[in-house]
Amino acid sequence: MMVMSDIQDRRRAAGRCWKWFVCGALLLMALPTFWGCQRPVGGSCDYKEHLGTVEVVRTVEGGIAGIFSSVNDPLLEQSFEMEIPKGAQVTLFRHYPASLSVRTKGSCTPYFVDLLSDESRAHGINIPLDADGRLTSEAAKMVDSAAGLFTDLLSDWPDARLLIYGYAAGDYTEEYRYNLARHYEQQFRCEFIKSGLRPKQVRVADGVLADKQFLQHASEGNCAQLFFLLTPDQANHSHGATD
Repeated sequence: MMVMSDIQDRRRAAGRCWKWFVCGALLLMALPTFWGCQRPVGGSCDYKEHLGTVEVVRTVEGGIAGIFSSVNDPLLEQSFEMEIPKGAQVTLFRHYPASLSVRTKGSCTPYFVDLLSDESRAHGINIPLDADGRLTSEAAKMVDSAAGLFTDLLSDWPDARLLIYGYAAGDYTEEYRYNLARHYEQQFRCEFIKSGLRPKQVRVADGVLADKQFLQHASEGNCAQLFFLLTPDQANHSHGATD
C-alpha cells in the first residue's frame, strides 16, 4: 500500500510539474505580445504623428517623465518616460514642443514621443511641398497645427520664435535650388503670418543653421523644416525677418 501511495504521489507531482511547464511556455510565448515593442521579422508598422506639448513632471535616470497633450485633440494625452540627449536642458513643469507617433498598423512599439526642442537645441520637423513647390493640403494642416502649438508655448516661452529652413529638390543647378529654397522659406513665413503669428515671431534661416539646430532626415522632395526656438539665445543665433 505504501508503494502504491508513493507511486500515486509521484504521478500527482509530475502532473503538477507538467502543468507549470505548459503554463510557463505559454507565458513566454505571450510576452512579446504584451511588450509590443518588437518589430515582426519581415513586417512593418505605420504610425500617425501628432504635434503637441510635453509638460515635464519629473526627472528620471538619463531622461524625463512627462505628459504629452495634442494641439488638435484635447482628449489625446499620454504619460511617458524617455531618454534625452546629454546636455539637453529642461525645467520642471514647463511645456516643450513635441510629437507623439501612435502606431496604426503592426506590432511595433505602440507609441513614442520626440522632444522637438529643449532650452539649448532644436530639431526640425518636415513640412512637404509638391513637385512644383506648391503648398499641399497636408502642408496646410501642418502649418495650422504648428501655429497652434507655437501659440500654446508662448505662456511658458514669451520670446519664442519659429525658424524656417527651406529645401529644394530637382535636377537644377545648385544656385537655382538655393534660390528656390529661400523662396520656400518666405512662402511658409507668409503662411504662418496669415495664420495669426506676428511677423517678428517667424524667422527664416537664409540657408544657414546655428549650432544645436538639427535638420530632420534629408528630404527627397521640396519642403521646409520648422524649428521651435524657445529662448532668446536660440533666436539670436538665427537670421530673422522681422517688422
